[in-house]
Amino acid sequence: MRVAQNPAGQVSQVVSSAAERQAAYDFLESKDVAAAAILCAVVLACVTRAEAFPFVFAAIDGSSLNLKDHGKTKDFGSVGSRERGARGLKMINGVAVSPQGLPLGLLTQVWWARGPKNKKPRAARDVQDKETRYWLQAIDPSAQAVRKTAVPLVLWYQLDREGDSWPVLHSLADSGHWFTVRSAHNRRLQVDGAASPQYLRETLLRSKPVGSYKLEVGAGPKRAARTANMVVRVGTVTLRMKDRRTGKKRSLAVNVVLAVEDGTTPTGEKPLDWCLLTNHSIDTFDKACLVIYGYSQRWRVEDFHRTWKRGGCNVEDTQLQQREHVIKWATILAANAMRIERLKYLSRQTRVSPFCSVE
Repeated sequence: MRVAQNPAGQVSQVVSSAAERQAAYDFLESKDVAAAAILCAVVLACVTRAEAFPFVFAAIDGSSLNLKDHGKTKDFGSVGSRERGARGLKMINGVAVSPQGLPLGLLTQVWWARGPKNKKPRAARDVQDKETRYWLQAIDPSAQAVRKTAVPLVLWYQLDREGDSWPVLHSLADSGHWFTVRSAHNRRLQVDGAASPQYLRETLLRSKPVGSYKLEVGAGPKRAARTANMVVRVGTVTLRMKDRRTGKKRSLAVNVVLAVEDGTTPTGEKPLDWCLLTNHSIDTFDKACLVIYGYSQRWRVEDFHRTWKRGGCNVEDTQLQQREHVIKWATILAANAMRIERLKYLSRQTRVSPFCSVE
């Protein structure tokens, strides 16, 4: 309750009385209360809230906490560029968002501290020796949490380009839920009988557009405000992926939605361009637009990160000394940050996107 009334990064800023501060520190330092148990309660509340909807978007993204550790005595790891020497913790968060864009809560959270730099070439490392494994750990528990609910609930995972790797794509495909991942690679396609190699973007660009829509673009760094004309193409392809460590070829059939700005790009700027890999149906223009709208909800997790780290909760201000204690406190603040995001959305009552049909 105190965190909701007076959110802040330091315990001493949240509670004013000496007795309450001591009780808070005792709770955070207690070996009888695990961070995982706190997260489990937070996720359960989120999933219970989500049961009212036929599906929810699950926006997944990675981030880090830059924490005070000048003497490098805390059980943290490096964050950002190793050369800069910053210390803290890495994590992947997932937030649930209703079909109308309402933030519902924290769906998954995975923490780790970076160890010494792995000197083995990345291509020679197994998945379990890469940070890719934490993305897999973020996907599976959220799917398991949904399986325990009394009401059938479909997740629609939304991942940025970091999710475009064969282990993550296969994990999403095996989850039993929908997914959309922004493509980071112009992947080679598996096309039987092709005389020459076929690639994703070129194949899509050769196809006939299925429609277009207008997108209001706000001004930003090196970006002019405008009404962008977005042309949409779709296709169904089989990706030809390769495990560089073993050389094993891996294929995956996916639907693709390509939305590219046409005719409205200001001089000196690159056209807006989203290439989205998905297992959701794209057999109509409306469904293709729903895929695009769903991916636009991925920014909800970035909004959450801003609120959690700077916009009120200021989790990076904590001066707790041990990793486990920091994670407990950060999880409590994360739940409050999601509450702030939810209230912010409800107070603004933003206009629902025309793509937001759930029929």
